Amino acid sequence: WSPDGRYLAYSCSYNSRVNGIKIYDIKNKKSHKISSPVLNDFNPVFDPNGKYLAFLSNRVFNPVYDNMHFDLGFPRGEKPYIVTLNKDTESPFYKSSPKPIKADKRKDKEEEKKKDEKLKVTIDFDGIENRIMAIPTEEGLFRNIGFINNKLFYSVHPDQGSFGDIPWYN
Repeated sequence: WSPDGRYLAYSCSYNSRVNGIKIYDIKNKKSHKISSPVLNDFNPVFDPNGKYLAFLSNRVFNPVYDNMHFDLGFPRGEKPYIVTLNKDTESPFYKSSPKPIKADKRKDKEEEKKKDEKLKVTIDFDGIENRIMAIPTEEGLFRNIGFINNKLFYSVHPDQGSFGDIPWYN
């Protein structure tokens, strides 16, 4: 759910092999396509400020050689991604120029008042797919993604053989 409760982000199936991200607008009762998935986009989550939507996706094709059959595979094809919900929101990966120091106390009071008002999420759906950015990390196998204290977190787990923890195999 978005922080204001107006939008619901979810992963949905486009066919038997492809899942994408959509956002449902509760007020207008309309669903909007957010991603054009390559394979599987999943686990969408809004940031608490309503500026970004993060999700995990299988769309990295970096082949790894198999040393038994000399074949290629893609065991770690996932990465986390983030999309700016508003077209005027800057990328979280670039430092913006510092804001000038304010001398007007009235403007400071107006800004404090705005902060006290209830958060309202605005989403520009036009061109939203073009605002999807890969998180600068290596591909891997991911499970969880979320936001806390204005930071993005995600968990990574190792790829394992199909025998797992079978004691007699070692």
